[in-house]
Order: sequence, then structure tokens, then C-alpha cells
Amino acid sequence: MTRPSTAWMAGAACLGLDGRDGRADFLEARVADQLGMCAWCPVAVQCLDYARATGATDVVMGGVVLRSRPLTTEGT
Repeated sequence: MTRPSTAWMAGAACLGLDGRDGRADFLEARVADQLGMCAWCPVAVQCLDYARATGATDVVMGGVVLRSRPLTTEGT
């Protein structure tokens, strides 16, 4: 299976927010803040396509919270 292209990542709003440049780490930001960044990201569609193609879970990508299992409510 061929891995999808990552060329779109160069245009991502979260580019560089991996903690190596001294800025806040995107992965440690609140989910609401991550989703807010995705809302104005020019490559959000490509990001979500990539996430789905690679089976990404437990992450915010393309403006969607991807979970490895459904959320449950205690006692239901």
C-alpha cells in the first residue's frame, strides 16, 4: 500500500507547532484551540483526507476530532 502524499503539510496552519521552535505545542493545546486553528487552515480538507487514509486516531486533524473508540457516558 502506498502512503498518501504529505506535500500539503507545507501549507498547514499548525506547521512548526511541534515544540521544537519554542512555540506552544499544537498537540498539547486544548481541543477547542486546535479546532479553531483548523477552521482557518487552507489545507484542512487534505489533512482530513490524509488522516482517514492513514487511520489516524486520538488526534485533531482537518477540523475533526478522530477517536480510536466512541465516547461513552458513565452509567449509560
